[in-house]
Amino acid sequence: FEEAISREPGNDLAYYTLGTLYLTRQDYEQARKPLEMASQLEPSSMQYRVALAACYIGLKNVREASREIEILEKVAPHLPQIADLKAQLARLKKA
Repeated sequence: FEEAISREPGNDLAYYTLGTLYLTRQDYEQARKPLEMASQLEPSSMQYRVALAACYIGLKNVREASREIEILEKVAPHLPQIADLKAQLARLKKA
């Protein structure tokens, strides 16, 4: 994926795929930059925002996770992942 990104720096899907690969490994710091880039390149993708919110939760970044969840709630309030993200965020705030 890094090769695809170097050949096509505007390839949001390559950034997202690389980010989610790190996310599944729970390597949140490595996942952050590619997921942020994917979201910047394609801000209307709710899938990218869900992954980015999950990454911020993994990083224990309450402020950024809350911001992404707020955007998701405004743009796609019926998205099923929102409830799970909000529950994860609530557990993080209690910790």
